[in-house]
Amino acid sequence: MVKKLLIVRHAEAGEADHGSKDIERYLTRSGQREAVHTGMYIKRHDLVPNLMVTSSAIRAFQTAQTIAEQIKYPAEEIQEDQELYDASVRIFLRIVNELDVNCQSVLFVGHNPTVSYMAELLTGETVGNMEPGSLVEIHFPMDSWKEVSQNTGKLIQYITPGQIEEDEHRPDN
Repeated sequence: MVKKLLIVRHAEAGEADHGSKDIERYLTRSGQREAVHTGMYIKRHDLVPNLMVTSSAIRAFQTAQTIAEQIKYPAEEIQEDQELYDASVRIFLRIVNELDVNCQSVLFVGHNPTVSYMAELLTGETVGNMEPGSLVEIHFPMDSWKEVSQNTGKLIQYITPGQIEEDEHRPDN
């Protein structure tokens, strides 16, 4: 069995208003478009997950909701995890390891630098600084999420919003 992990960095967000907190930042119009395109890409390439988990930050939740609309995933089933907002790689890995064994694929929406570090830790590949709205797909040749650890995953793709838009304009799509 192969477990599939999709990690999405939340789409572009505006600056925090004076007096508001970072967790309260909203997506920009550009960020909303990025999330739509990311969702369309996921659907077009048959990457629709069994489970969606998002950070509790507004911008991450908006990204998850927008993707869910595109892939016909019930918005009320998106799991919000407060720990993902400022999670370390160790916390993120624990969350992955605690996933139900029956879940074959999961999509996480989170924040840098953790999402970038997580992709690199799990695959041993250099991802660099994930762009807002970008997607990493990682496969694990195992039966249980408990087995996921450093260098156990295979990086299938890292795709940015610009590459997603190029993909939309390919003649075979």
